[in-house]
Amino acid sequence: MFDWTFIPGLLAGAISGPVAVMGLSRWLGDVWLGRLMEKEKARYNREIEQLKAGFAQELERYKAQLDRYVFVTRAHFETELGAYKQLFEGLGQVRLAMASIRPMFEQSPEGESDTEKRKRLNERLNKLVSAHDKTVEVTENRCPFYPVDIYLKVEACLQQARGEIMEIRSGGNGTFSLEWYGRGTKRIGDFMNAYNAATETVRGRIATLAVIPH
Repeated sequence: MFDWTFIPGLLAGAISGPVAVMGLSRWLGDVWLGRLMEKEKARYNREIEQLKAGFAQELERYKAQLDRYVFVTRAHFETELGAYKQLFEGLGQVRLAMASIRPMFEQSPEGESDTEKRKRLNERLNKLVSAHDKTVEVTENRCPFYPVDIYLKVEACLQQARGEIMEIRSGGNGTFSLEWYGRGTKRIGDFMNAYNAATETVRGRIATLAVIPH
């Protein structure tokens, strides 16, 4: 006789086969998707960390730039800038007067006497004294409006001018000798070194000033 009990088992096997395959496929898909998501998550995390590091570097750079700036009002900026303008107008006159005191290749009028040479030297000296005194006045009157280091740089220039004035006034018999002219060349060189140092300091100061917006 035919075994009818075989039919339900056969039908159950026929049905469970595709179901098992579908279940396995779904499980494999879930595993693959989970691994893909973990991989993408790791990549995104790396990118986020790189962005955070980049932003942190940019922030530090901006902070360093801000630390360099000195924030001032428009009135302060214009006052300080005006003080520098007056200072260097004075120092410019001192520089010209210093250079004219005893140039190494001075051309004297033919047949000029020693007395006449000293008279011309004294006239040049008076110009230097006048330029020096005016610059000292500006330096002292404007010193509250700019930093101390700039005051010291300007003072270094004026010290060279004072040294030249004192030496010319007490020149004695060595005046107009080669050594005398040589000392003048060195003096103007020392003055220019101090002048250039003052110029660079002022330029650096102006570069750091930032006007506070209204």
